[in-house]
Amino acid sequence: MIGALILYKLKSYLKYSGNPWRMALYIFLMLIAGFYGYMFGSLSQMLESGTIDIFSLDDFIKYTLLLIFAITFVRMIFPAYNPLRQLFPKYYPLSGMQKYVASVFNDFITPYFLYLSIFIVSGSLFAKKADSQFLISSLLILICAHLLRRSIQYLIDFSLKPAGILMASVVLLIMTFGFYNVDYLVFSSWILPAMAVLLFVSGFIQELSLKESRSRKIRGTSFKSNLMLKLLFNNRKVRLPLVIAFTLKTAFLLIDFVVFRKNGGHLFGGQFVYWLFVCPLIYFTYVYNNVWAFWFNLWLNLQLRIGDYKVMIKQAFYLMLLPLILDIATTLPVLLLSWDDTLFILTFYFTSTLSLFLLSFLWSLITPKKITSTFQFKGSTSGWAVTATMVNVFVLSTISLSLWAYLFVPFLLILSGIGIWYSITAYKDRKYIVFNKMKKG
Repeated sequence: MIGALILYKLKSYLKYSGNPWRMALYIFLMLIAGFYGYMFGSLSQMLESGTIDIFSLDDFIKYTLLLIFAITFVRMIFPAYNPLRQLFPKYYPLSGMQKYVASVFNDFITPYFLYLSIFIVSGSLFAKKADSQFLISSLLILICAHLLRRSIQYLIDFSLKPAGILMASVVLLIMTFGFYNVDYLVFSSWILPAMAVLLFVSGFIQELSLKESRSRKIRGTSFKSNLMLKLLFNNRKVRLPLVIAFTLKTAFLLIDFVVFRKNGGHLFGGQFVYWLFVCPLIYFTYVYNNVWAFWFNLWLNLQLRIGDYKVMIKQAFYLMLLPLILDIATTLPVLLLSWDDTLFILTFYFTSTLSLFLLSFLWSLITPKKITSTFQFKGSTSGWAVTATMVNVFVLSTISLSLWAYLFVPFLLILSGIGIWYSITAYKDRKYIVFNKMKKG
């Protein structure tokens, strides 16, 4: 079965790549991957001989493996999110294990894994002596990163039984252990194979625990009968960006907390860029700075029935409430445990959150963008809105450097208040722009 699948994939790639220029591009990229492998081997030789002493050979290998892991994992959302799909329909005459193995194997038959495999093999061969440890470790890291990606996508794309959710929790513990013991993980002879096996088994259990696609309507319990929860959960263009934003931010907080526990420092030195990740900015740049485009039917319904922007703001607040509560529950405990200045943490977090919330209605009104797909290559919110909110957070983060910077707090709150007041005042004229933008693009 696996052989037939490989043959089918190869035929499809050759058929798709019939254009000689496309084939030339594939060959060029394979040569580039081999060249980078050669560079890796050459640098390994220099570090081993002492010609270069910027860092140790072990650190070089460790950072290379972490880069392989990070790139493979980030492919889940860059350049676009590709939902996890079931390779075979349920009625197909294959066992659960056969379907799962074929699905996993199918994921690896792609140009990305071909190029990366060429880099890994050539890198291990061009080292001073054939580095079988790097070859095996990097291939296992590649497998672990992809299986971890699949495990998270099961949660995003499908509704799971309790066993599947439990295995997702186990996967999270594996991530924590891995980041906390990265040196042992990379250079141990057994831990990487054990993690790969455990991730494979957890993915198989998640595959068996699938109930139905989350694209179906949510119905049933009284908890999910709430209108605002339905507007969150049933809107795929909203649900996926919010889940991925929450996953990325949680991963950032987890890595930062591990770094803090190990050496007392923070990612990005705990300055400027760091604060872009720890405030709820990602939810607004992904969704809420363009709230009426994501819930256009809700906006149109409220406009036709009421026409009062204050009422619309109240409804949008309920759409933001649950993600912001989850963000508070995950972010504040980590920040308060890893920073000594409680006043600064609470001031920064709640001021930035309130400012982002107030200004989101202004950006949604004056810079709307039509949403045509779950993840748009050009972004789902305005570039002007993203830039302005980032500057807002940058300015606010300066209160960690000087007590005088606390004067920015009332200034930003007043500015945000003016922003929402202007949006309410200008709504009468701007509503036509929103409608035309959403209908015509």
